[in-house]
Amino acid sequence: MQQSQLYHHPTIATIYNNMGSAYTSIGEYSKAISLYEKQLEIDQKYLLHNHLDLAISYNNIASVYVKTGDYLKALCYCQQAVDIGQITLSSNYPDLQLFRRNLECIRKKCKTFT
Repeated sequence: MQQSQLYHHPTIATIYNNMGSAYTSIGEYSKAISLYEKQLEIDQKYLLHNHLDLAISYNNIASVYVKTGDYLKALCYCQQAVDIGQITLSSNYPDLQLFRRNLECIRKKCKTFT
């Protein structure tokens, strides 16, 4: 396997996710977003367009944008998580409920700042 292919392997996406989570927990939000976006790029290449892992990736990115105060970007990413969740999950599935709650909170924050 060539080195460039290695950096886009699905297993690497998990590593990017874990690193993004670690950077989020220490407040390094720009690094976290960069890593989550790398994960998302790989997942988009290898997973179906409505795969739950994509929704989780979108939700993770949205959560970091909330922490940075960029509610419009957070809203966009969270909406994508909800859209995928509504296709993939039953309405009472905990992840879908989480995505919806997050979306509602972000919408409220957007209204507060507009």
